[in-house]
Amino acid sequence: MNVKSAAAQQQPTRRCQRSLMRITLIQMSLILAGVVVVLTGLSYFQLMRSLESHTISDLADYVTERGRHEDDLFQLAEDNHASLKSRFLQTLEQINEDVLLPAEMQEWSDGTIRNFPQNVSPEEFDSYKNATLYISSQTVNTSSLRQRMVAGNSFLAAYGAAWHNRFINTYLIFPENALVGYFPGVPWGLEIASDLDMTKEEYFYISDRRYNSTRETAWSGLFFDPVSKQWMVTAATPIDDVQGQHIATVGHDIVLNELIKRTIDVHLQGTYNLIFRADGRLIVDPQRMDLIQGNQGNYNIVNSGDAHLRRIFGAVQSLEAGQSVVTNSADDEYLAVTKLEGPDWYFVVVYPRSLLNSVALRSAGFVLFIGAIALILNILVLSWVLHYQVSHPLNQLLVTTEQVSSGNFNVTLDLSRQDELGRLASAFMIMSRELSKSFAQLEAQNDALELRVQERTQELSQTLVELRSTHTQLVQSEKMSSLGQLVSGIAHEINNPVNFIYANLDPAQTYVKDLLALVNLYQAEYADPSQSIQSFINDIDLEFVKEDLPKLLNSMTVGSERIRDIVKSLRNFSRLDESGFKPVDISEG
Repeated sequence: MNVKSAAAQQQPTRRCQRSLMRITLIQMSLILAGVVVVLTGLSYFQLMRSLESHTISDLADYVTERGRHEDDLFQLAEDNHASLKSRFLQTLEQINEDVLLPAEMQEWSDGTIRNFPQNVSPEEFDSYKNATLYISSQTVNTSSLRQRMVAGNSFLAAYGAAWHNRFINTYLIFPENALVGYFPGVPWGLEIASDLDMTKEEYFYISDRRYNSTRETAWSGLFFDPVSKQWMVTAATPIDDVQGQHIATVGHDIVLNELIKRTIDVHLQGTYNLIFRADGRLIVDPQRMDLIQGNQGNYNIVNSGDAHLRRIFGAVQSLEAGQSVVTNSADDEYLAVTKLEGPDWYFVVVYPRSLLNSVALRSAGFVLFIGAIALILNILVLSWVLHYQVSHPLNQLLVTTEQVSSGNFNVTLDLSRQDELGRLASAFMIMSRELSKSFAQLEAQNDALELRVQERTQELSQTLVELRSTHTQLVQSEKMSSLGQLVSGIAHEINNPVNFIYANLDPAQTYVKDLLALVNLYQAEYADPSQSIQSFINDIDLEFVKEDLPKLLNSMTVGSERIRDIVKSLRNFSRLDESGFKPVDISEG
């Protein structure tokens, strides 16, 4: 046999079913993809922290500047009231106590006194030049009231128009429920209802000493004026005489339509703005303006069932000094807060944190996109390098290995490389030469071994013939011996139970005869048995049993005797019967 052929058969060529290059590329791709994902995640969290820091800072700056802008008009109103208060007192000092009301003051049919005829349309009144004067029907027309109303009319004639470019009106309300008001375009004093008690309205009683002990400018809540049909708030400043008696309240109404519109429309992208008072009274909310207006401006956050609004209000109330941005964690949002110092309102910018997430996700997505491009380029470069630097040399080595495994040792490899593959090729060539020498030695040893095997085979064949003859004789002898032992054992095992059966057959026949005699006697004595006994007799066919049972026992006796004869024959076959006589040669004894 050819040793090379045997080696080729024992080591069949196994072509690589999986590409090392593909596996390496997949593994490296997964590793690089993991790195890209991790870096993207890190960049996302780092960007989130950076965005949070910058956003909080920008929100603080924005809300501060926005609050300063929105607060300008309110601060101007307070500053203006300080000046108006002193000027009204100066004007009042110049009016005689016995002064009469202006001649145009007329009593209307409802009992009120107004400075325009009742039967003339109020639209004929020039509200741009003149103030409207109003005295309630329940008001006592005292000299003090007349003095203050004349002073107020003179005062507004001098200063009312000057402030119209910033405020829609300027007016004086007196505790006796009387009014002097300059409201260009709206003759307010001529159109108000006769039963209106201005002293019970918020725009007046916020200046009453019971609600305003500091005697400073106070601000009403949001209200809808039925005469001008506008939403507004009032800045009201009490005016007291030298004795501290409340003699008048100077007021500006500030229309909030523009403020509401700015608050709703002018906001950072994705955010919305709120304005509410320190007591929780909601002024502006883009999502709840219908509720606010439906409640006549008296919608209070504290008493509302809106959990989100209440959390915002609570977070704003918990602001520390110097803090302008607070986190509403429950609703995942930032609250940038500034205070409009004039009306003591909170201006709140609600900034959802999801905006940061979207920005961070977009940036992280860009990083991921760049990482994916870099990953693809790395895979392409790595694929090229692996193909020409690893896969191609390995394929050459694989082809050479298959040639050697098929018995062809005349192979060559590139030994010029100085890397691991070069050393592997060199080691493989050395191994190939050593294998060639080993196989040559094995072939020589194999030829000598085959010759010796042939000689030994002939010797063994002759010996085998002799052994077979001897073995046949021994087998026959052993078979006869084994058969005798087997027959003897079988005869012994059968003989015992057969003798037991045979010995019991005679008593059994006697017992059966007695039982049958008893049955016959019973039938003779009780010829008419019960229904159940008769039914059972019919079921077992008693007459047939009485006739067949003795025959059955006789048949068993005959069978037992035949079995005993067979056993006796078997014993005679296996050995001489020890119970009988056997001839012996006494001369041999």
